[in-house]
Amino acid sequence: LESKTAEFIAGRVKKIFGIELSAPEQAYICIHLVGYNAFTPEQDNAFLFPQKIEYLSMSLIELVDGKLSTRYSRDKMLFFDLCLHLKTSVYRLKVATYVPKGNRTMLSGNWSGIYDVLKASAAPVYEQICQVIPDEEEFLNIAYFFMLSQRRCSTPVGVLLVSNWGIMPRMALLDEIEHAFPMIRIVDSCSVQQLNDWPNRKQRFDLIISTEPLEQGPRPCIVLPPTAAKGDNYTGVIERSLSKMLPDLL
Repeated sequence: LESKTAEFIAGRVKKIFGIELSAPEQAYICIHLVGYNAFTPEQDNAFLFPQKIEYLSMSLIELVDGKLSTRYSRDKMLFFDLCLHLKTSVYRLKVATYVPKGNRTMLSGNWSGIYDVLKASAAPVYEQICQVIPDEEEFLNIAYFFMLSQRRCSTPVGVLLVSNWGIMPRMALLDEIEHAFPMIRIVDSCSVQQLNDWPNRKQRFDLIISTEPLEQGPRPCIVLPPTAAKGDNYTGVIERSLSKMLPDLL
């Protein structure tokens, strides 16, 4: 396991920092891991997992992070949650003939992207590491663990919604945005004129979403194009911008 973990760390270093570790450097990391595991007091048996299970858990987290540009690898609880689940689910996938039906409706909006990534790309990972083929129930279970991790680790991004729309269409847009993006909390809304009259209002928020053109201010700003008002969905515009901004906001 220590050797696989050293390879995993080297891969992450290369991906994040563009630095390729040599074989001796990977061996050095491996030696430290062996020493740590040898002299660490024995843990409770509930948290001792087979090497393949730990490696599969790490690989699934790396897969989602790589596909969605997320940072689930920061959440140690997610790793243990996945290991506890995989410890039994891998056996189920090997021997079970009955497949219970999951409820994908709970993964609407942003969360369905995690499920889609797993369904499209995770099967070869399961097969290579544990020689099992995951089913739909397994993809749903893993996606739920990632969903809980996001809720556990992310502080809602405070958003100021700037719009010259009337209050009713503005509140409808607010509900649409918060439903599509659980990590966003719109805590205030005002018109451009109100914002100009009170410039310090911008300082209270992490992000501004505006339906009107705005000058560059002290906070990141997503300006929704006028064409979206003709029936297109705003969430696509916001999602593309958030994928670039979220690592710095969370």
